[in-house]
Parts: sequence; C-alpha cells; structure tokens
Amino acid sequence: MLVVMRFHSKRNGVCSGEGCCYTPVPKRRKRFRIRSRRFDGETSVSEFNPCFYAFLVEEGMFSFSPSQDLQNLRNVTEFPVVLDWSIGSRTCEQLGNTSICGQNSLCLDSTTRTGYNCKCKAGYDGNPYLPDGCQDINECTTSSSIHKHNCSGSSSCENMMGHFLCRCPSGFDLNATNNSCMRKHKPEYYGWTQFSLEQPSASWPSCLSLAVYNKK
Repeated sequence: MLVVMRFHSKRNGVCSGEGCCYTPVPKRRKRFRIRSRRFDGETSVSEFNPCFYAFLVEEGMFSFSPSQDLQNLRNVTEFPVVLDWSIGSRTCEQLGNTSICGQNSLCLDSTTRTGYNCKCKAGYDGNPYLPDGCQDINECTTSSSIHKHNCSGSSSCENMMGHFLCRCPSGFDLNATNNSCMRKHKPEYYGWTQFSLEQPSASWPSCLSLAVYNKK
C-alpha cells in the first residue's frame, strides 16, 4: 500500500486521512503513478512543517504514530514491501518442459496473475531461475532451524540428495515417532519340542520326527 503523511494527525495507528492517509496498490497494474498537492487549509502549518512523506510498504507492516512519525518518521529509512510478479502469460501445463525453471525446481502457476513462477523442490535451496540454482540442503550440517534434521537420541543423520536419513547403530531399530534408536528385542526360547508322525505305508518310514524351537 502507499502511505502519505502530513503533520497534524491525532490517532495512533490509524491513517484516517487526517495527517496520514493510504491507498492500496491495485493488482495487475503495469504502472502506478501518484501525485500529491497541497490543500489551501494547510497554509497554517506550512511555515514550520513544509514537507510530507510518501512511501510504499507491505500492508499491515506500518503502524502510524503522530507523536513520533510526523517530525522525522522515527528515522526509519526502509520499509518492507512484497514484490508480486510472474513470467509470461501461459500456465505450467501449457509450457510443458519449456519453462525457464532450472534443475531441482518446480513450475507453479501464479495465484495472483497470469504466468508462472519457479520454486526449488523440497530439500533444495537457491535461485530456481538459474540452470543449477537449486542446490541440495545438507540437513545434517546446516545451522538453519527450518531445514535442520530432526534425528534424536543415538541416531545419526545421513545426508541424501533432497532429503536425509536417520541411522541407528547395529542392534538398534529406529523409532519413527521421534527418530530415536531403541534396542532390538531378542526373542527368548523355551527349548525343543518334538513332533512324531506315524506312517503305516510300507514305502515310508514308520515314524517321522520334526523338532522346532518355541519362542516367547
């Protein structure tokens, strides 16, 4: 949105048109021009306050304070803005494999206008518009809290292309709930149990024995 301030507003946090006003920047416009002019009623303050401010800022990211902003804008020289843009006028389906998205990236239809945008696949980071701009994130060594692995306990992290694995030492299984390692269960055996099968035919032995283990 575009904020214009003049020096006699009364209410904190409100750009009501009295000393501070704002207007949203229309979507899908290729050009947006703003002009300002002085009203006759402002001649009474022009001698000690001849200036006004105008700036672009992301909606919801500026709260107006007449006691602090009207003189020097709290010495703020930068404001957050959102750059909303897209490439061309065709969808990803229409483009097929002819989009400019690089390796390890995805083509996504723009949600605010015609055209498309590119985004790195999960597990990759970088500039999706360059041929090799999306590089694998090493979740095992990164300091980023967003991409860092969640292996815990005695499990160790192994980086893979686009993802990672949690490994457990020999004799342990991975608990998929919290990615920690738990010792494998060793079955206990009671001992041998013998089964005897009798066969009355002359062509077969008179008895066939089968022994198996019983386990808990």
